Amino acid sequence: MAPNSRMSQARGAFLRRVVGLFAGALLLAQTGTVWAAYEPPEDSQAPSNSSLSPSSRYRPPADSAPFDGQNPNTGSSRGVCDDATSENLPLLTLAPQSHVGQSSSQRPTLLWYVPDEQSYPVEVNIYQDDSGQVGQLINSQVMRSSQGIMTSSLSTDHPGLTPGERYIWEVVVRCNPNMPSNSAIARAPIDIVELPANLATQLANASTPSERITIYAQQGLWYDALGEAQSSSSNSNTELLPLLEDLARIEAELNPSLAAHLEQLITTLQGS
Repeated sequence: MAPNSRMSQARGAFLRRVVGLFAGALLLAQTGTVWAAYEPPEDSQAPSNSSLSPSSRYRPPADSAPFDGQNPNTGSSRGVCDDATSENLPLLTLAPQSHVGQSSSQRPTLLWYVPDEQSYPVEVNIYQDDSGQVGQLINSQVMRSSQGIMTSSLSTDHPGLTPGERYIWEVVVRCNPNMPSNSAIARAPIDIVELPANLATQLANASTPSERITIYAQQGLWYDALGEAQSSSSNSNTELLPLLEDLARIEAELNPSLAAHLEQLITTLQGS
């Protein structure tokens, strides 16, 4: 091959390399500009755990129905004894009103909230349900009130409540023992049901109180879940508050006043 031909080919190869390098650099610069200008849309950010609502634990029983008796938490002309109490909450049974709460225990744990700072005589009465009205008195306990959440259950010497029966339980705070009409009263219904065999097995296999609470709550056994939560929460209310939040959401549509009281109680307990 002639020297001029070899030089021409070398010059052509050199020019092709230069053009290729230039084109590659130009493409890289354009690509870098595109990526630098891209910003993810605001709504593409993953939500933080703090913004997610906790899943509900308590589910009303599938066969639940609205209580057909008198409004359980409005059985008195006054909701407090201390007119100068620092809170606007009334005496409050911690129980459903949009449906009848259930328990598989013949000695269920009953919880209520007392807003009064001063201590007063308290009666906790359990009656047979008579078509939504107070029927025969089954049991009565007497104690002194203390501000906050109080509990009660039947003593072991009582034969216990009967599965398949409905009852009405009542808290009466005697603001003035000499004037029975001047009392704060709150009521709630309760159904006593048999514990399903499969549920008993789940409870036996549960290793923590939290697991037992969830099992009770998802089965619709409000009083059992609440009693377990109260006994396991001690002074922290860590297990109790989520159940009250569930109940407030459930009651919001049919009983907005109860839902509002529950929300206020939750705020009070969180600050204590």
